[in-house]
Parts: sequence; C-alpha cells; structure tokens
Amino acid sequence: MRLQILELPEAATDTRRPFALVIDEIPQSVPTAHLAEVAAEIGAAGVLLFDERVDIPSNDHTGWAGGVSVRVEPDLTGFRAQVQAEVDAAAQQVADARAGLAANLDES
Repeated sequence: MRLQILELPEAATDTRRPFALVIDEIPQSVPTAHLAEVAAEIGAAGVLLFDERVDIPSNDHTGWAGGVSVRVEPDLTGFRAQVQAEVDAAAQQVADARAGLAANLDES
C-alpha cells in the first residue's frame, strides 16, 4: 500500500494548495471505509483509492541526478523549558486528580 499526494489547481479563495490523497496497491483485506474521514481530517480535498499501482507523474523524481538532500538544523531555543513546563503541568494535573479522588473516598 502506497500513499501519494496529488496537488490540485488552486482557486482564488484557497489559502493553501489543495491536494488529494492517493492510496494505491491496497490489499483487498484492508478496510478502506475510514480513509475518506482521515483525508478530510488532514485537509485533503478527497481521497482516491486503487487496488493496483497508480503512478503520479508529478511525484516521479527518478530523473533527478543524485536525488534530493535536505539538511535541517532545528532551533531548540527554549525547548527544554517548554518540555519541563508541560511535564510540570501534567504532574500538577495528576496531583489534583489524586487529591480529588482522596477527597471523594474520604466522603464515602
């Protein structure tokens, strides 16, 4: 089973490039009823399902000499503090839940 993106023509009112999800080589044993909902959830204009292989020419990059290589240098400024804040908030929620459970048990 393969997942591809088919870019669609833009309309004047589009705020981002519309696309359709293309899923091919789907085995008959795989349920597909939920895939339209998944496509809508990620913002796809639609989903195209095929049991055979379908190649989208715009997705074919085999003619590129040497392929494509991209190096990404993440900016982790503040990441440790953000993670720690989330951990602290989760710990507080657990403590509040425990205190509420203890109070409910004491009332019983």
